[in-house]
Amino acid sequence: MQHHRRGGGGGPTDEFAVMQSGIEKLLLGSHASGTLNLRGRAMHAIPAEVFSEDPGGERTGDARRPRTLQNASFGGGGHSDAPSWWEVRDLVTLVVSHNVITELPEEVARLTALEKLDIGHNQLQTLPGEALASLPLRALDVSNNQLQALPAALPCHTLAQLYCGGNTQLRVLPVSIGDCHRLAELSAPGCQLVGVPVSLAHCHSLVSLDLSGNQLGASTDLPDSLPAGLVSLRDLNVARNRLVSLPNTLGAMRALVRLDCRENELRAIPRSVGACLALAELYLGQNHLTILPEEIGDCAALRTLDLARNRLRALPAVLGKIPLGLLDASGNELTSVAPELGHCTTLRRLVLDGNPLRSIRQNLLTGPTVDLLAHLRSKLPEDLGPGQGFAGALAPTLSPATSAAAAAARLASEGGGARLDLRGRGLETVPLDVWELAAPGVSFIDLGDNLLAGKDAIPLTALEACIKLEAILLDGNRLTVWPLPSGEQASHTLPLRELSLANNPALRIAPPFAFSRTPLLQKLDLSHVSIPSAPLGFLKPLSKLRELRWAKGGLTQIPDDVYRMEDLRLLRLPDNQIVSISAEVARLTNLDELDVTNNNLSTLPAELGLLPLRSLGVEGNMLRMIRRAVIDRGTQALLEHLRDKLPAAHGGIGGGRGVGGGTSAATGAGIGG
Repeated sequence: MQHHRRGGGGGPTDEFAVMQSGIEKLLLGSHASGTLNLRGRAMHAIPAEVFSEDPGGERTGDARRPRTLQNASFGGGGHSDAPSWWEVRDLVTLVVSHNVITELPEEVARLTALEKLDIGHNQLQTLPGEALASLPLRALDVSNNQLQALPAALPCHTLAQLYCGGNTQLRVLPVSIGDCHRLAELSAPGCQLVGVPVSLAHCHSLVSLDLSGNQLGASTDLPDSLPAGLVSLRDLNVARNRLVSLPNTLGAMRALVRLDCRENELRAIPRSVGACLALAELYLGQNHLTILPEEIGDCAALRTLDLARNRLRALPAVLGKIPLGLLDASGNELTSVAPELGHCTTLRRLVLDGNPLRSIRQNLLTGPTVDLLAHLRSKLPEDLGPGQGFAGALAPTLSPATSAAAAAARLASEGGGARLDLRGRGLETVPLDVWELAAPGVSFIDLGDNLLAGKDAIPLTALEACIKLEAILLDGNRLTVWPLPSGEQASHTLPLRELSLANNPALRIAPPFAFSRTPLLQKLDLSHVSIPSAPLGFLKPLSKLRELRWAKGGLTQIPDDVYRMEDLRLLRLPDNQIVSISAEVARLTNLDELDVTNNNLSTLPAELGLLPLRSLGVEGNMLRMIRRAVIDRGTQALLEHLRDKLPAAHGGIGGGRGVGGGTSAATGAGIGG
């Protein structure tokens, strides 16, 4: 380890000795805690002792274990405060940020249990890709270095968080980023990115994506295929780039809550934005917008809309039917404001200054928003009440459900990911004309919280005609008959990826081959649905399932088919009567979350310890063979405890898959089973 000494002569200064002693204590402590924090210590290199090997120690696979405290030497004698051998833990978290480190050595591959590595704010120019790819990393922070590229090899099977912003010479992201199927957060602001790889659309678990302060749009805009893949994305930040347009398929990001596009060169917003029904914050300030699409009025969750410093000449009347809290349209070219905005009584702030408005007095523009809204309402015809004037010419002749279907069909015909929202409409049946309008292109139908019941509630032939339908929500109804085509009833496979039948307590019978025509399902919710006589192999066709929720389903065991769902990432089975979990659970190598709270479990299989779980809920069970203190320490401590109970052939002591793995055998009673 290199350090600059401030004193002269032959020995280190007192300051250097104090710093060295502090690092030594942290190194010792890391063997007991599994965490080593060397942030901000002016280090030029990571101490070699972090990667040192035990010359005579046991081996885990081909890699030696990190040196134990009895053998480690940090320049002094023995340490009386060293933890006992059974308390030693592998290093799980390493923080060496805010130093002057110029190289991450290949020896990092020896840290076979490392889950979090923070080496941000250093002077790295390259990264050892193969070494990092060999680790079970969940979080990697390499931000604010001097990287020109990220390695092609990444820890794709485990990586959930990647921070690489502030690398001002970084121009591209590796194509292999698309193989990180667990990636939930990608932060790359303040680089020189000129585009994003098309493979990023494969990151279906991505929740937050920050690409602000780059050069996106300098040579190419965002690919149209991106939104359709980012089905879980809630926060997208592309501010301070050079984007001229957004993907026409923007509406496919149905989970999107926040979109920041400030300080770009946008000239228009895709009409498919109306399908972003979860969108609550939309920032479009400092662009070149001249008009807003009428479909923005379909963004029913929108609370904040920033339109400042554009070239808008009018605000569409449809904004009046959105429950906005803040609307900033300052610094535009507005000459008039639609009086329908006066009905937006949820507005706490309406900013219109910096516009050539002659029809509104200055004292109203600068005064309380409530007075401005009252002025706008006064300009409306007396017989035009709230909610009128928006339905269009078809409103007098079409039902609300049919009107909504017509709007969704129009979006679909224009290339958007159309969503038909009929939640909470009090429907007992869905009119046939709704199905006819939805059939050609609608991809998402929400029929939740209605009064649907009986065999005629969902016509099977009409459902089959929806050739692009990827998701249907039927939760909170009164269904008594299985609503999906199955077996010989169906003429072809449905393209469904998501299905919710939750909260239909009267749905107690499922036909043979209930899911035979929906083998592509990735998300299934059967919560509060009890099917006591479910056919054998009920879930067998769902080999591609990623999320299964079945709370309060009266289950006494986990169906055998579940153990064969090798893509499963989320399994929530709380509030059942499950008495055991099979050792076959070890086959679910992609499982990220398991919730079996409030069941009748008395034991847990040791094989659970082999899974890369981030969350394991077992509270509310009578687990007599596991100490409460172990459960209270959280998921990783419990997994380590379970791994320690495995036979040596399965990697019992320190030989698991390295997810928070320990090198010691836990004391206490066995698990059984």
